Amino acid sequence: MERGRRVATVLFTDVVGSTERATELGDRRWRALLEQHHGRVRRELRRFGGREVGTAGDGFVATFESPARAIRCACALRDSVRDLGLQVRCGLHMGELELTGRDVGGIAVHIGARVGARAGAAEVLVSSTVRDAVEGSGFEFDDRGGHALKGVRGEWRLFAVTGLPEGAEGQVWWPARLPHAQALLAGALALALLFGLAGLYVVIRDRGRSFSPREAIADGAAPGIAVLPFNVRGAGLQVWQEGMVDLLSTNLDGVAGLRGIDSRTVLARWGELVQGGAAPDLATMLEVARRTGARYALVGSVLASGRGMRLTAEVYQVKDGATVERAHVEGAPDSIFGLVDRLSIAVLRAILKGEEDALSSVRLARITTASLPALKAYLEGETFFRRSDFDGAIRAY
Repeated sequence: MERGRRVATVLFTDVVGSTERATELGDRRWRALLEQHHGRVRRELRRFGGREVGTAGDGFVATFESPARAIRCACALRDSVRDLGLQVRCGLHMGELELTGRDVGGIAVHIGARVGARAGAAEVLVSSTVRDAVEGSGFEFDDRGGHALKGVRGEWRLFAVTGLPEGAEGQVWWPARLPHAQALLAGALALALLFGLAGLYVVIRDRGRSFSPREAIADGAAPGIAVLPFNVRGAGLQVWQEGMVDLLSTNLDGVAGLRGIDSRTVLARWGELVQGGAAPDLATMLEVARRTGARYALVGSVLASGRGMRLTAEVYQVKDGATVERAHVEGAPDSIFGLVDRLSIAVLRAILKGEEDALSSVRLARITTASLPALKAYLEGETFFRRSDFDGAIRAY
């Protein structure tokens, strides 16, 4: 357990007008909207290296080692929820934090909260400490004058962020890609030492693919199927976006010679081509599958249907984009094992054409557990692990 004190930047977020919006939508629709909000905020925190400390209703508290990354994250998450019809206010302060496990405390946290409370709708407000720390970095601010912050001595000058450094949108610190970057650097250094500049040239021309998750594309390999992240619609279903990649890839692998592309490879290629929360078009998804060496691409969705759920899968030929088959299954959420088995069989029946005797080997329960909560915890842990959020993975596992 981490204890002590450390200088960091603390971020507070809050949805503006949340009470009125919740009243307008009703409990169920508000919870669904809030889940989407939470997912997008967490995505931006991961993207910019923030550490989630906690949530309070519709607000988040997070810390950053870099004030510049904290500002960019605040602006990104503010923009990411606009199409949901939500406006968030963000407050930032940098100071010495008291650490107790995953919790933080100290006067710097109180100041950050007070700065956030002063922010307007869709505004990112920072203390003078943060503004001074990024002086010369290209950020633009509007001076909002001096303020008395409740419970804090003296007057505090606050600044609204009005502009980011040129090209800042592309400057991303993404933990999920850190191991690959480290491997690429280590490989480049090793080759440079062993083979001189010629070895380093090979790594540069190869773009690091030699150090990426393995792509089984050897000549004569069994036909592969890449299960792409599912489009999920409905409260409480987010775990199945990447979870279906794990489950179906495992289920389909090895049946009648079909090769399920490893989920790590699929998600690594997905991360190269798909950025942000917007759903990619079919051409992009087929390109993801092509880069994994797959012959087939499985594009699917999970949809809340009354008290149950509906799983849909469309299988495409990667080479020409031709549709092979479309299948769907419906059932109760607690019958997810049976649903995935049935979807797997429908997909395989379409691909194998007359080799249905091989389908008896499909059995999802072989991979983990018969417990739905345990399965969901496992899949959440896998997602955290792939993103190098080891604390989150440990909690989920």
